[in-house]
Amino acid sequence: MSRDKDPFEIAKSALRMVGKFATPPTPHIYEVWYRYFVGDVPAIEQQLGHAMHTVGRVDVPLLEHLHQQFCQDDQAVSPDIGLSFSKEIENVTRYAGDYKTLGNSFGQSLRSIERDLDQASDRNRVRECVDLLTATNEDMRKQLDTLGSQLTHAANRMQSLQSRIDESNEKLMKDPLTGLGNRRYFDWLIGDVQASQAESTFLMILDIDHLEQANEAFGFEAGDRLIQFVASEITKAYPELRWARLGSDEIACLCEDRKRDEVLEIAEELRNRFASNRYTLVPNQSHPLTITVSIGAARWIAGETAEDLEKRTQQMVAQAKSLGRDRAIVQR
Repeated sequence: MSRDKDPFEIAKSALRMVGKFATPPTPHIYEVWYRYFVGDVPAIEQQLGHAMHTVGRVDVPLLEHLHQQFCQDDQAVSPDIGLSFSKEIENVTRYAGDYKTLGNSFGQSLRSIERDLDQASDRNRVRECVDLLTATNEDMRKQLDTLGSQLTHAANRMQSLQSRIDESNEKLMKDPLTGLGNRRYFDWLIGDVQASQAESTFLMILDIDHLEQANEAFGFEAGDRLIQFVASEITKAYPELRWARLGSDEIACLCEDRKRDEVLEIAEELRNRFASNRYTLVPNQSHPLTITVSIGAARWIAGETAEDLEKRTQQMVAQAKSLGRDRAIVQR
């Protein structure tokens, strides 16, 4: 899809597809078609393209499935959290100002009492000064207790808000189906590697073979279970690697501080992990399936863009598929 189309033309194209495939014009369905023509979600392009050009049918379950997977993009921090956090910062600033004012006032009172004591000519006047000093000190203690309580409350509120921000940001970086990182998390990982100028870092992409056929044969829920199973297996095998789901059938990770032979060993171990077993996707399935994956990897070259690294890695995946799938290829 072209990313340079006029938004009005994209909207018209999306509406035409709604009519062509006789799908209800709900906001979810329209958004999926719109994202398809914008071309910003490769998985939507891939699955809708397959449904239109290979299967010849696009139904509501597919569109709803795509919307749930790729169009529900939560904001990092909701406005109410941000406003509440700003309010608590203002409160802390005000309490700090009150503390300073209180300290200045107490200092002035002490100096005034000290002058009165110097000028006191009888016992009664001295007693008055002592009583005033005691009262001033007690008032100071009460105000400090109040300020301390306010500061503790503000600190607790800020800690709670920070937890909500952390939770919201975690959701923003996590794929809801697998619990792996999502595309945004992957982009952050690549940026982290570029910023650190890390050497001996490989990008590895694992592509689940024939996922579309599994979706067609057993339904999208079964396909989702397959994706979840693959994600679970690879993280159990290599929990130390940072994984991210790039699209419907692609999962990537960065292999840092690894030699080529080590990366190839990881890729082959993962490939064999699936190919050597058979799995059941749905209850009462008569013939268990052999799940295979095609894996490609390429080493990051200092100075290259993330897009270049991903492109080279995708070429390795394509090469693995062209050789019959169930292959692992690491660029030399």
